[in-house]
Amino acid sequence: MSWSLVLVLGLTFLELNTAFFASGAPKVCLSPTALYGSKRGKPKVKRGASPVKPTSRPRTLFDKSSASPPPPSPERKTGNGSESTAAERMAFVSAALTRHLPSVLEQLSSQGLFVVDGLLGDEVLSAMRLEAEALHASPGEFVPSQSTKWDDSKQELVSYDKHNVLSTQLVGGEAQYPVAPRLVEWTVTLTQTLAPAVGHAFPATAPLSSARQTNKLAVCLGGGSRYDAHVDNQGAGDPRKLTALYYLNPGEWGAAKGGEFRAFLGDRGDKDSPFEDFAPLGDRLLGFWSDQLVHSVLPSWAPRGSEDHRYALTVWLCVDDPKFIDMQSQAAPGQG
Repeated sequence: MSWSLVLVLGLTFLELNTAFFASGAPKVCLSPTALYGSKRGKPKVKRGASPVKPTSRPRTLFDKSSASPPPPSPERKTGNGSESTAAERMAFVSAALTRHLPSVLEQLSSQGLFVVDGLLGDEVLSAMRLEAEALHASPGEFVPSQSTKWDDSKQELVSYDKHNVLSTQLVGGEAQYPVAPRLVEWTVTLTQTLAPAVGHAFPATAPLSSARQTNKLAVCLGGGSRYDAHVDNQGAGDPRKLTALYYLNPGEWGAAKGGEFRAFLGDRGDKDSPFEDFAPLGDRLLGFWSDQLVHSVLPSWAPRGSEDHRYALTVWLCVDDPKFIDMQSQAAPGQG
């Protein structure tokens, strides 16, 4: 089977088909059957670029963030004592996402941003956090995370390393999937569940591909690690249309840790834009239009060391035709 890669801002765009689970080759596909199979060496992939209980809730559909109890966790052993299977875990995630789709679509329509709390439950969250930490501990897996920002003096976008932020890309395969099966399965299931629902709801502006995605697993190590204000998609052929962040931070997230996601709600380029901050609460899913929302991450701190590291898994859902990228939003450089 042939495969191809498209590199945009250091990201590899993967399509869901037969090689994501256990084949090392990042195929242009990511179906549930894909992540388990052939023995190919893991390719060298340039990783990382750009990527919550709100600290304030002054308005709107953010208050409709859904937090209904999840169904029984697939992390529990089955009646015969065996561990849950990939199919069971993915069905669980799909059901959880599907329950919240009405709220997600309503918030996207009204705000261009959605928040869902308590999505999968503490047990699943803890298992996913342990997988993220295991990947972080794998030699050579994480590298300094990069992003772009507007340079007023050069009047152009420039790349830079984020301070104290490391990241990797989930490409599945035999090197990654055994270490982080739930993270890989989440990426597949989110793409296959959210993309068609959003595409159906917004056919004229966001016909998302249910196969094509890219992703980044990032960890902020504290010491003031932060992301400057930016828009994820700066054009230039970038197909990313919807950003979906899932926070992997169990337990309480006090104000002393910082690391809030800041959404600028005014016009792009307005340095006095109103904003709203969202803490990176574990089991929170936060999403927005990749080509529209100016956002940043405030400085984060890790007073207890690795226990307080801020983990977030970003999945970008894509369109196949660049005409659906909002280039009007790209006209002004914004706060970067």
